[in-house]
Amino acid sequence: DSAISRLAQSLTAEFEVWRARKLESHYQIVYLDALYFTVRYGENSANTGVLVALGVTPEGRKEVLGLTGCAAESLPSGRELLQDIKRRGVEKVSMFVSDGSDGIIAAIQEVFPDSLRQRCLVHKQKDILSHVPTTTRKEVSGHLQGIFNAANKEEALTELSAFKVRYQKVYPEAIR
Repeated sequence: DSAISRLAQSLTAEFEVWRARKLESHYQIVYLDALYFTVRYGENSANTGVLVALGVTPEGRKEVLGLTGCAAESLPSGRELLQDIKRRGVEKVSMFVSDGSDGIIAAIQEVFPDSLRQRCLVHKQKDILSHVPTTTRKEVSGHLQGIFNAANKEEALTELSAFKVRYQKVYPEAIR
């Protein structure tokens, strides 16, 4: 029992050092997303989240910048995480990539107003496919890849137009 306590204390101390470390001043991309877990407290259990910021330096090196516990991807949790990474040295983020959470988008605009933001393609694809019957998801997903993997903007717009023509009448909610 005392060995476990010492190990837990040691890991907690290492985590706190990691969590307080100085960060680079510029990240090309920062991905923001939450992971959700079911946590048990005796007889009870509750879903809890961990909001994570993953940064990519201009040289392409990836690192977890920070994390915070959250009940949901909200403005307060996003603000807390982004203010934390800013306090530790991040001055510029060229682009944030996140899901469509209004709270996270608002936090980005508040803390890093000059940064671009892009919707995560994985989340976008899941949203679109949620409006398509399971039996045709593989087919529709293949056509989405034509848009997402286009070589340039013009090709992507051509693929998007073809996608809309093909699916507008049968899956209008997916097109919306």
